[in-house]
Amino acid sequence: MSNLTNKVPEWLYIFVFCTAGISVVSQGFIMIPIESQLIFYFQIPKNVAYLSSSIFSIFYAIGFLISAPLSNRFGKKNILVLGLFALSFCTLTISFCKVYNLFLFLRALQGLVAATFTPLALAYAFELFIPKRQGYVIGILSTAFTMSSLLGQILSNWFISQYAFPSLFYFFAFIHLLCGAILYFTLPASIKSNRPLSMAYWFDMFTLFRNRYMAICLAITFTQFLSFVAIYSSLHHLLIQMYHLTGHEILLFQCLGIIGMSISPFMNNFITRTKAPKMMTLGLIITCTGVLLFLKWDHIYFLSITTILFAAGISVVLPSIIFHIGQISGKKKGVAMALYTFTLFLGSSIGPYIGTKMMFKYVVLTIFSVLFLSFLMSFSLRKKQNHFYKNIQANQND
Repeated sequence: MSNLTNKVPEWLYIFVFCTAGISVVSQGFIMIPIESQLIFYFQIPKNVAYLSSSIFSIFYAIGFLISAPLSNRFGKKNILVLGLFALSFCTLTISFCKVYNLFLFLRALQGLVAATFTPLALAYAFELFIPKRQGYVIGILSTAFTMSSLLGQILSNWFISQYAFPSLFYFFAFIHLLCGAILYFTLPASIKSNRPLSMAYWFDMFTLFRNRYMAICLAITFTQFLSFVAIYSSLHHLLIQMYHLTGHEILLFQCLGIIGMSISPFMNNFITRTKAPKMMTLGLIITCTGVLLFLKWDHIYFLSITTILFAAGISVVLPSIIFHIGQISGKKKGVAMALYTFTLFLGSSIGPYIGTKMMFKYVVLTIFSVLFLSFLMSFSLRKKQNHFYKNIQANQND
């Protein structure tokens, strides 16, 4: 049994949230493997092509700060569904763009409206499902959101190899529209605040930073997609320049990361029983190890195994952070999830710049330093964990 007020089966919510999540989050990564096609299509210099990814991520992150107060005032369902419809329109509009500056403007707008989905979907995971199922659902959603960083690249690579450049945006526009329509008819109505929209909403959001443990969680969050995008951006160029892989071969190589990410849905019992801060530390150990092993980049088979390990580490860290933030944020889960996703994609916006401006070896060393600092910070979360997890176990026993 779930907490749903209607007869919609749980699996339908999970399926639609995952599908929409992959489609939405993918927008930040679809340009990474097709920069050369982008350069040819718009006739632009190579050194500005990375902006197509970064500008989406920057405005995507900013959008989270806007969507959370709007959802409190007008209701989560209204903002989530309207956001998917607006995203479908923006994505379709991009397909007709012929000028790169306009393309960047539309990508920024696309990022703003895309931000209405992810934090609200995560907030719904705490509302639509009973406590003992929340870790499982969050694990699945986290896997979908994380995998989209790879699936977006794989899909864009495949579409560009088979069809014209605009077809990529036709496909995603249709998915956004379809998911928005399904959620419009199935999601239960959400509570709206009667308080007028004002700066007080934003002040409430940033009061969460007073919680030292929340601030540490967000600092660790910042490093995850920064590391992932930086490594994969640099790795893509390495596979072309050193190993001379074709687009199809790079596609297969990218699929290896999905193997590592597939462990995330199975993290529920570990997160709730072993405690999320401990799992964060374990995930960061795996990720740091994977990054160090990237220094053996001169052996492609070794590189393949390392890619799986690196992705697996991130897939342990992210659902652990989400679950822990959900527990320490109390009644402000929607706002907390907005801050989480804002921080995550703020890191993502910096990743392409790091990945394309340095040699692969220096990218690896930089990312290892960042992740090792996160590993050290994770220990301070464990001082307070017993209090939170006694409450979790009490709720599950009820």
